[in-house]
Amino acid sequence: SNLIGGPVAAARNVVAGNGASGIYLIQSGMPGTTGNVILGNYVGTDRSGGVGLGNQTGDGVTLIGAPGNLVVSNLISANILAGISISGNGASSNQVSGNFIGTDATGSFALGNTNGVTIFSGASGNLIGGTSAGAGNLLSGNIQNGIFLTGGTGTNLIQGNLIGLAAAGTSALPNGYDGITISGGTANTIGGTVPGARNIISGNNYHGVGILLLTDIGNAVLGNDIGTDITGTQAVGNVVDGILIQAGSNTIGGIVTGAGNVISGNGQYGINLTGTKGNVSGNLIQGNFIGVDATGAGRLGNATAGLGIFGAAGNQIGGMTAGARNVISANGNNFTQLGGVYLAN
Repeated sequence: SNLIGGPVAAARNVVAGNGASGIYLIQSGMPGTTGNVILGNYVGTDRSGGVGLGNQTGDGVTLIGAPGNLVVSNLISANILAGISISGNGASSNQVSGNFIGTDATGSFALGNTNGVTIFSGASGNLIGGTSAGAGNLLSGNIQNGIFLTGGTGTNLIQGNLIGLAAAGTSALPNGYDGITISGGTANTIGGTVPGARNIISGNNYHGVGILLLTDIGNAVLGNDIGTDITGTQAVGNVVDGILIQAGSNTIGGIVTGAGNVISGNGQYGINLTGTKGNVSGNLIQGNFIGVDATGAGRLGNATAGLGIFGAAGNQIGGMTAGARNVISANGNNFTQLGGVYLAN
């Protein structure tokens, strides 16, 4: 229940240039590192918020095994590892909201951490963003990923964030790899079915979302705009695919109102299912707009195809009800396609 910083500029700490991480919350042995609030600080920049003075061999904020803490409305940039890292089996129910992570104080220029947020080593049940006004983070300009989930992390919730765009939401401020990478994570949710849960994941140098390992199962990508600006009507494409899936039994969209994603304007495929000899299977893709804008009426094509399937088998695209229907239209035609889908052995 400690407070670091405060809600006004005069309360701000500048925590920069230190040898390891800027701020540590560690619960080891005796429990009790909980209920702490890190609010309104500059972590890894100078006092102006415009020059990087990163903490040198660690993160901006490091949480190890610590549950139930709040990191809100900070500028966390230019740190040598992650802006924020959350690790350990006890690190649950932490909330990261309203921060600028990887940019300057205006949200217009890159001052990247290596990853914006890294969650790993069994940390679970944490919230990155939120559905209320102002709860979303700006995660842009980082050297690798906006958000990186790895090392057996699960049940984390990522909602309401701008990932790969400048703060205005109309132009790219790319993360160097993916907007969100899952590489060792299960049962995580990206987005949700209410309007405030929508992430806008656009402008990144590789994929909007990458689900990379065969063991990355049970993840859900719901209600997001992937490859568009904040209005959902203009392309700010991820350079490669909107979503790359190299795993099984994940869900992209759904039949519930608000579950479908807009996956449009990306540099190659809207969704790319890639495996070997059919080992990527059991994924469910329903209710999405792929190649059209958020209204469903305007062209906003992915450059190669809406959907690519390579060495993947037994996945379901659409369904028997109207709500399960994907709209796959206006995409590029670099390959022979059927309804915007390119299939390859």
